[in-house]
Amino acid sequence: MKKYRRTFVDDPLVIDSFESIERYLIELLERKLDSLEALKKWLKDKSELEAVIEEEMAWRYIRMSIDTTNDSFQKAYTFFVTEIQPKLAPIDDQLNKHFMGASFLSELEKDPAYAIHIRSVKSQLELYREENIPIQAYLSEKTQEYGAISAAQSIEHNGAQLTMQKAAILLKEQDESLRKVVFEKMATRKHQDDKALNELYSELVKKRTELAINAGFENYSDYKFKQMGRFDYTKESCFDFHEAVETHIVPLVKKINEAKLEKMSKDKFKPWDTAVDPEGKAPLKPFKTGKEMLDGTVDVFNKIKPEFADFLKTMEKMEHLDLESKPGKAPGGYNYPLYETGAPFIFMNSVGSQNDLTTMIHEGGHAVHSFLTHELELTAFKNFPSEIAELASMSMELLIRMD
Repeated sequence: MKKYRRTFVDDPLVIDSFESIERYLIELLERKLDSLEALKKWLKDKSELEAVIEEEMAWRYIRMSIDTTNDSFQKAYTFFVTEIQPKLAPIDDQLNKHFMGASFLSELEKDPAYAIHIRSVKSQLELYREENIPIQAYLSEKTQEYGAISAAQSIEHNGAQLTMQKAAILLKEQDESLRKVVFEKMATRKHQDDKALNELYSELVKKRTELAINAGFENYSDYKFKQMGRFDYTKESCFDFHEAVETHIVPLVKKINEAKLEKMSKDKFKPWDTAVDPEGKAPLKPFKTGKEMLDGTVDVFNKIKPEFADFLKTMEKMEHLDLESKPGKAPGGYNYPLYETGAPFIFMNSVGSQNDLTTMIHEGGHAVHSFLTHELELTAFKNFPSEIAELASMSMELLIRMD
């Protein structure tokens, strides 16, 4: 994997203030777009700058989520979202206007790829409000608190301190008394953060609603629908889907659960019963370490296409993987694209379960997508809406199940 060679932005460039990137933004803003070639060159240079900035942001986020207890990582991320991004937003809006005012835009729009990008820029212009800049900065900072709160949660069991992910593995064991003890310990520990999380959630709802109203929407859901680039279907389509799930899927789930209860000789589930195998089988433990999980995934990907396996090997060599659960690590998992480098970063909290293997396959699908789209001309072309992003990851899960 070769990192793009920069032709517009200095290499290396230390982004330690907004002033570090300001001169590039001003140059783009003042540049004349007096031909189709000039317009394409402008887009390419802007794309290069975006890749550099977004990768800087990515690494700050990745480091912070790997170790939420590291104060310097937290400060580096917070500085970026509260000091750099707010100053970037108004100039980015001006750049969008500069682009949309180009006399050769109609020629560019004849290319379907550029047409989709132009549609997205129009949407960004419609959503932009200067009064929302400090709110967006506040939300970027505030939303990370959940990860920090959750990362600090753990329980003591049999003389060992377990992260919540490691504790949850015990909820799959057939020994109900063990499951009950572990579940109650987990619930007790989580309950300690109820007040903090409720306050955080209420504050986020309040600020998100304010953000949406400022942009001319009645609620945050409608605002977010447009922000996520959902041009090809409406929120009513989602409501129809919800109704279909309630009508056709929920009854099937109820039947499945009734069958599980019968196998377990129970009338109703206890909260510690939801993860256990109803047939009395021991939980699957397909691997012991993150390295073992990775090697197994590489073998599986190799059977599908050797190139896919090579992608994961490249990420391992570049140390673009952090797979195992550990104290202070934010919950969840993700594949973070690195638009300039090309090789993304996979973050997850594996503890040796079958679900972890599924997660690795899922995030590996995202990673393959990142590698295969690295050569696309513009950074904007690689910034997919969630529906397209998840197509790659869910398809990989499906291919593995079919193999």
